[in-house]
Amino acid sequence: MDKQSSAAYMQHIRDLTADYPRFEDGRVNYTDERVCFVLNCVVVSGDQVLLTKRSAEVIAYPELINGISGFIDNPNLSIEDIAYGELAEEIGISKQHIINMKLSQPFVQIDQQLDREWHVVAILVELASTVTPRLNWENKSATWFNLEEVPKMKLMPGFAETVEAALAMRHL
Repeated sequence: MDKQSSAAYMQHIRDLTADYPRFEDGRVNYTDERVCFVLNCVVVSGDQVLLTKRSAEVIAYPELINGISGFIDNPNLSIEDIAYGELAEEIGISKQHIINMKLSQPFVQIDQQLDREWHVVAILVELASTVTPRLNWENKSATWFNLEEVPKMKLMPGFAETVEAALAMRHL
């Protein structure tokens, strides 16, 4: 998704979430909402991918393997800026580490167990080299894996599709 499409999608999210509750700082509060807009970053360096194991303290999908994800909840920021914020917050990666960032077209994932409709933007984040992540409370571990290992792993629901969407953008 190019910058113009990303900006248009962000406006679409603002329109659809206009009646959603807000936190005091103005961010969208998706806590009790069925339809949620999220991003999920797939961080790669060469043939390695950085995967996190979610902590037991997170509400959705504790203890499962995932990328770096977050709600698209700040109506005043671009999707890219929200992604940069999540990367810095969850694993301590700053813009200076990133050599390329690409956004997929949004796609929908339905989780019947949680009764959620996730509108996902997969984000390919390419680093010049692997870095040692600094974790916050949302993740209990982070490890670099060979990309070939990912299909054999027990991933968070829908994350395999996210990885596929992100990796499809690698050489575009």
